[in-house]
Parts: sequence; structure tokens; C-alpha cells
Amino acid sequence: MKKVIVMLVSVIVLASGSFALQPAMVGGIRDGAALGLIFQEYLGSGASLRFGMEANTGRNPMIAFAGGKFALSSMGRMPLSLGLGIVGYFGNNDTKAGLALSFVFDNVFGRPPMFVEAGIDIVDPAKIQVQLGYKF
Repeated sequence: MKKVIVMLVSVIVLASGSFALQPAMVGGIRDGAALGLIFQEYLGSGASLRFGMEANTGRNPMIAFAGGKFALSSMGRMPLSLGLGIVGYFGNNDTKAGLALSFVFDNVFGRPPMFVEAGIDIVDPAKIQVQLGYKF
């Protein structure tokens, strides 16, 4: 298991460098306390691709996700985006997959690199997601 985790983290880090993705550290609540990395690539016209992995203290210790982020509007100085994608919970001889739906608020607390993401992971059972992130 340790070799698989090291390999996946290495692939994610090397892929972000080769595709010029923007990395972000994220932490919060996602079926337990979660901490991980998100990589995002802007496609233009308010859309972007994102993927990442998180370590989790819940029943499944590893979370992987991929999807898109689409600009909706702006609330004051905070741009609001819709995050939509797939999510997988792995570990403890159990694997669950489903959809992820979230709202992403950028420029939180007047800091452009900070963002808050709140939403739901639709797996069996559904899980609440509230996270704070910082873009590098």
C-alpha cells in the first residue's frame, strides 16, 4: 500500500510540472479530517480541469477526485464557481465511487490564493465536504 501511495503522489507531482498545472493545498472535512493536494488547469472562458488526492481520517483513508470547475458569478470580491466531478474513496478493503458537487468561493478573506469549497460527495452514503485551500 505504501508503494502505491508513493507512486500516485509522484505521478501527481510530476504531472503538475509537465502540464503547468496550478497546485493547491487543501484541508477540511470530507468524511473525517482531510488533507491533500489539488491541481488545476485553466481552459479559458471560466472553465478549468481539476484533480487531486487527499488523506482522510474517516473510514476510507484515501480520496481521489477529478472533474471541472465552472465560473458562475461573483459575490462581492469573491468569484463563485461550480465544481462537478467524480470522486473515489479507497482503503480498508473498501472502494466507493460517486459524483462530487460543490461550490467554490475564491479570494476568501481578501486573499487571492485562498478558496473555500463546500458541497457534497454523492457516494454510499452521501458525505458533506467543507474545505479551505491555498493556491501556490
